[in-house]
Amino acid sequence: MRNQDVSLRTYPRLRPPPPDEGRLARYGYLVICLATYGGALGASSLLVNFLSRTKYPDIPEHMALAPTLLLSGGAFVVCAVLGGLIAYWFGQWDEPLRYIIKWLVIGFGFGILSPIISGGTLPVSLVLVEIEAGVLPVSEAPVRLINALFHIPRFAFTHGVFGLFTGMLAGALFAFGALFISGLRELAGGPIARYGPYVLAVLLSIVFYAISTVADAPTLARFG
Repeated sequence: MRNQDVSLRTYPRLRPPPPDEGRLARYGYLVICLATYGGALGASSLLVNFLSRTKYPDIPEHMALAPTLLLSGGAFVVCAVLGGLIAYWFGQWDEPLRYIIKWLVIGFGFGILSPIISGGTLPVSLVLVEIEAGVLPVSEAPVRLINALFHIPRFAFTHGVFGLFTGMLAGALFAFGALFISGLRELAGGPIARYGPYVLAVLLSIVFYAISTVADAPTLARFG
């Protein structure tokens, strides 16, 4: 222990960096906003991708309310976590051009990762849909849920492939939304800087989720 203390005093660079206690306080607003916005985009892109899988001659149709909420709910949760982590680690304000390029790259990453992690929620979500529809008895649910866990890798890979195009659209929207949300805080002043990011994040989330659930289904299917 004494040798370790001596080496740390002799070579200060070996000391572990102190925890950044101010990061969450500084960018907590962005974590909340991008978690909300990222979750909504992940849920919306999942629903749009489902519409695109309708095979001819069937016509794409929106699902009922309960299946819609159950299927998109899992995608919302995991993509909200992804959006919050992105904001926490990469939310630092920078020189404008560099900041724009950074968020475009991050949006590309969100577009790739979001369909993968959203697909990973589908096995459990589909079991919940069957329970809600009365197809699966509640007594059999625990076994089916445990079995669903083993299918997560396959669903994550499959949806990651077939949902890539929709995911990339969501990634582009995520990047531009993050730029506007953070720009309100950094460039505006007064109440706009304080409350504007939250209002904008909620409005964008509601708009895109509403579009994915009530807009013309055949038109939405073209974006999947």
